[in-house]
Amino acid sequence: MNTAVLDSYLGEFTFQKVSKIQQPYPVNSSQLQKFTTVLDRLTVLVEQQWNQLSDCDREVLIAIVYDAIESSKKGKNIVLNFWRRVSFAWMLIKSGEESFVAYRNAVQRFINSVLDKVERSHPEYELQVSQALQEVLEDSQNSLVMTQDEFEKWLSNL
Repeated sequence: MNTAVLDSYLGEFTFQKVSKIQQPYPVNSSQLQKFTTVLDRLTVLVEQQWNQLSDCDREVLIAIVYDAIESSKKGKNIVLNFWRRVSFAWMLIKSGEESFVAYRNAVQRFINSVLDKVERSHPEYELQVSQALQEVLEDSQNSLVMTQDEFEKWLSNL
């Protein structure tokens, strides 16, 4: 598997560590900040160079994201959910609120950026978006506009 581009972005982190973004391992503040930086760099890579990545690199990133999504769905398991919450609490205690929030935001941005690229790569994406926007515009032109007095009356009736 040729992932030279991704390897350069990961630095000291392995794919095993990155692939467990929703199931964090015990870290201290500096490790969490480094991991956040790696996720931020990967997000920029995805947003700016997605089409230049090899198919293999894109598949690896997509697999990481789908694994993260799947692992969050497994949270219905009481024991696993409890363990995940304990892990997050431990990370919060060890790294501080700012580092933890930055990490969680970086995870979400990374997931969203990859999913956005996957969605946009679908052949019917542009057509579906175009049709949805056209329907919204047509509906907005056909809808009646409420005056402020009508709105207040409607609101008071609720």
